[in-house]
Amino acid sequence: MTRMGRQQGLSSIVSNLRNKAPVVEAPVVEEAPPIEPVDASWPPAEPVDDVAPEAAVPDQRAPDAPPEMIEGEVISETVHQEPDEAAAEPPSAPASTELVFAGSREVLAAQRVRLLPRLPEMVHPPAEATPAEQLEHYETIISGADRNLALLQELTYREKVRYIGWAALPIREEELWNKDPERKFESFDDYCKKQLGYGADYVNKCIRALPIIDILRDVTAKELREGPVRALERVYKALGGGLDPKKHTPEEVEAGHQAGAEAVLATWERAEKAGSTSARALVQAAVQLSYLKAGTKETAELAKDPKPDPTPKEWAALWLKPLGDQLATAEPKQLATMIKESRTLLDRYEAQLKERQGAARKKK
Repeated sequence: MTRMGRQQGLSSIVSNLRNKAPVVEAPVVEEAPPIEPVDASWPPAEPVDDVAPEAAVPDQRAPDAPPEMIEGEVISETVHQEPDEAAAEPPSAPASTELVFAGSREVLAAQRVRLLPRLPEMVHPPAEATPAEQLEHYETIISGADRNLALLQELTYREKVRYIGWAALPIREEELWNKDPERKFESFDDYCKKQLGYGADYVNKCIRALPIIDILRDVTAKELREGPVRALERVYKALGGGLDPKKHTPEEVEAGHQAGAEAVLATWERAEKAGSTSARALVQAAVQLSYLKAGTKETAELAKDPKPDPTPKEWAALWLKPLGDQLATAEPKQLATMIKESRTLLDRYEAQLKERQGAARKKK
């Protein structure tokens, strides 16, 4: 066969391949940021709409035109290939942030960032704004900063509880507190008080709250108080969550966790849609979903919202002790500045409290 004949034969083969199997370009998977406590430094991801893949561009050359040739008469053509599994289209961010548990790590990371409170943008009002409008504009920025700071403090406290619970669990379960030959403690409570600065009761509450905080971490930025956590913990365990890994297989523990987590999320979603996530509202939602039985003594106890312990000791352990540790290492000039700024903040919070109390009295 002559050279021209071989070219025409190869051209015919390539043309048939092109007509039967158009080129398919696999979508590019963007790398998502890691899920860590520093997720807040990443910008929120925009919702991704499903986009139909682009159609293959038809060949504009004549059917009998010779293919491009490179050295050694090898044909430079792209033939049809199945896309790699790794190139599968990533899941788009959900439209709702109310009920997500089994989503991808990328979706949950992006959603968690969206839940973070946003400080108001520092921009000046339009030049044509009146003095009254300018004043209102700047006051809105100040009040927005105060409001979002309070939300961030709630979120920070919740993360603190999560970290304490996560780290204290192996210390308690494996009795690590009692295995250090250089440090001796009479009990776990004695260890907690002397080494951690908290009572064992508070540490145990953090441990019990850990799975609930993890489940709701990507759903809400609200502070999770003892009453709601206690109610959701009961729902979690009623559906099989929290099985002892020493008595059950890893598969059983994971299946129980998944079932319990879905129940917690469904309970939270229903209570939130009803307008409240108090312990009473969560118990009512769990009863409606048949996770808890109505009319039992346990259900009645769970529906009670326990008042937070206002003792100075707990307040000192949660807030004043860390502040005192910082003040103790500060330079005198820096210490004076910190004290002055703390007084300014306390005065502002006291003024806001009086305003809220006055507004409440007017409503009555």
